[in-house]
Amino acid sequence: MTVKLQPLAQLSMLLSDMEQEMGLEELSHFEKQVLLAVVDSASNANGARLADIQNHKLTLEISRPSLFRALKQLEEKGQIEKLEGKRGRYVAIG
Repeated sequence: MTVKLQPLAQLSMLLSDMEQEMGLEELSHFEKQVLLAVVDSASNANGARLADIQNHKLTLEISRPSLFRALKQLEEKGQIEKLEGKRGRYVAIG
């Protein structure tokens, strides 16, 4: 069993290193999941629709209030922003 889990352990360590390099280590688990959902759901200049963020595989288990709290915190931390003139659309910054 240990041998089968070795690649997963290495991948987890690589992910942790990447998060540190990108300055994401201070984000909560939910904030990271929501940020990644925004990045994955964004379609060019149209950004990520709120419905797509809510229904994303990474955020399905996050309650609605927690998701909105994470979006607000990510905005305050300068990780995402709402698109002007487009209700419920977000883009990652950077």
